[in-house]
Amino acid sequence: MGNIMDYVEWRGDLTFAQSPFNEVDNLILSCLSYVRLEGVDTIGFGQHRPLWQVSRQFFAQHEGEELLRDRSFTWQAPFLMQEMAKSRRFQDVLVGNYISIIEDKMVTQFAMLEIILGDGTSYLAFRGTDDTLTGWKEDFYLTKGRMPAGEAAVTYLNQIGSESSYDLRIGGHSKGGYLALYAAVSCLPEVQKKIIGIYSNDGPGYTAEFLSKARLSGMLSKFYRYIPEESIVGMLFEHSVHPVVVKSVQKGVLQHNGFTWEVSGPSFEYAEELSKKSKRFQFIFHDWLEGIAPEQREMVIEDFFAVLTATGASTLSGIYEGGFKNLRVMIKQIEFLHPETREIVTELIRNLMLGRVKLEEKQEEMILIEKM
Repeated sequence: MGNIMDYVEWRGDLTFAQSPFNEVDNLILSCLSYVRLEGVDTIGFGQHRPLWQVSRQFFAQHEGEELLRDRSFTWQAPFLMQEMAKSRRFQDVLVGNYISIIEDKMVTQFAMLEIILGDGTSYLAFRGTDDTLTGWKEDFYLTKGRMPAGEAAVTYLNQIGSESSYDLRIGGHSKGGYLALYAAVSCLPEVQKKIIGIYSNDGPGYTAEFLSKARLSGMLSKFYRYIPEESIVGMLFEHSVHPVVVKSVQKGVLQHNGFTWEVSGPSFEYAEELSKKSKRFQFIFHDWLEGIAPEQREMVIEDFFAVLTATGASTLSGIYEGGFKNLRVMIKQIEFLHPETREIVTELIRNLMLGRVKLEEKQEEMILIEKM
């Protein structure tokens, strides 16, 4: 078995005419959106360039050693682009309509790009939650039924879709998957007619009100949902489309990383069902969500991120790098939380840290987490 990097190596010699677009291509293009392309010329709104040119300019500006110092789970994205640029399948796809916005005060993180394929279709990839706590906090604001990046996604889909002559696929990983369906359901009717597929790769769910709107729009018939065995993010909130469960080589929250998903030929490796850990988290989270008033949900969000920021870190990788020291800080901070939020915050912290500690086999930290 391999992953998406192996897929590009093994099947990159096949054009889209020889092997049609598939679910693995979807994940690859979603992960491509994590590459920060701000320094690349002629890929802004209304502009496109072949991927091989984009990759060449990007790596002329960034040393490999610099990129390897990135400790986030998206660190492989530039190297994925580099391999794609060498392959017959992806080297000549056109990349453009790139935009990236981060506003800490508004708790907004939004980025997207368009990839025009050689099969007469276009894939609009929305970037998911990156390593910043700002991005993760925005995800949790879904408990209040809103995500600031949602309206930006609708605006740009309408602008690009209205002018496009291509059939459209829309997708993303994590929050990007959420934005894909949100934008498809909320966009103009003339844009909806061009949409042939919507893809969510371990994206969070929606409010009941939005799903009612989604059913009426007809977009759910075009919606494809993929989650790993021990999904946490993909089990947040409500869903109305049954997921395809994918095997991963990692454990716990680290399965959220699409580079850990197992691939076989043009398909993912499928698992029979979700793990007990994922089902347990879903039960606890939804039980809490249904039993708490909307105004109290914000208190949980603020308490959870107060625990994380007490470490002094601004990214998840920074929290992980602090190891045992940061874990002790977070456990101490939990002691000061409101009793009504302590259980769900503890469960969130446990799931956040458990897979990482198992991976690195730090027995002392493992014992500490299990006692939480």
